[in-house]
Amino acid sequence: LKQERPEWPLCGSDISRPALELASENARRLHLEVSFLEHDFFDSTWLQASFPAPFNIITANPPYIPQQEHAAIEEQVKSYEPAIALFYPDVAQVYRAIAAFARKNLAPDGVLYVEIHEGLSHALTDVFAQAGFSQELINDYSGKPRFIHGFPAPARRASRDRYRRGRARADGPRC
Repeated sequence: LKQERPEWPLCGSDISRPALELASENARRLHLEVSFLEHDFFDSTWLQASFPAPFNIITANPPYIPQQEHAAIEEQVKSYEPAIALFYPDVAQVYRAIAAFARKNLAPDGVLYVEIHEGLSHALTDVFAQAGFSQELINDYSGKPRFIHGFPAPARRASRDRYRRGRARADGPRC
């Protein structure tokens, strides 16, 4: 993304320190200016943190495979990615955390892109709708629903715009 849009400030985050070290090494090797933060979406202090400015785009590739499907996943997939990147017992909980973060930190005219499990598309669009997002499903090359493209619902945009004008966001984590 940074290579395609070098003028965009970019922040990456992950729960895994080794993943962040590898991403940081790749950014240095490619001479790309990217900030990285280690965090856990389930840590309540992260959700309460403030950033200097709202995000225009939030992308997420969270663990989207229910833990009970572990045995059914191809070995080549499991050997390529660490389990923490693929599996979670309650996948909807992961997306509720992302939706809560995005609701607080996405710009009124911002967009959200999240990768999803093809079999959970309807349940996960409900998660984002309940959080106040309009969204559309995007299919992968096989024609399976694989991504949610979300954006603040129009009514929320107007109210968030008024809210953000009156609120300084210079404290908290920087990215």
